[in-house]
Amino acid sequence: MVFVGLYADSGSSAVSWFHRFRGAGLFIGGTVAALAGGVGVLKGLRCGRWSILASLVLLPLDISVIRAAVIISYGLLLVMCGYFLFRPKANAYFNGDQGMT
Repeated sequence: MVFVGLYADSGSSAVSWFHRFRGAGLFIGGTVAALAGGVGVLKGLRCGRWSILASLVLLPLDISVIRAAVIISYGLLLVMCGYFLFRPKANAYFNGDQGMT
């Protein structure tokens, strides 16, 4: 996702390397937050689930013209991921309880 964000808008090879990063900060931040959150969730870190939710907030902010369908779809995705990341079995996993069924 990072490579697509950096090179999709370049247009030609005449664009300098530095200008490819212009406007891609939120996209890169959201992608890094999603990657770090995924690794954190797999390792059982509590901050991993917050990173995933943060990435779902950062990624649509990069879109210059936000349409209602994008807001609704990302909102539903945020609610759905939030439910699964904070339900009782997930809380038991992140608290280190080994006796969960």
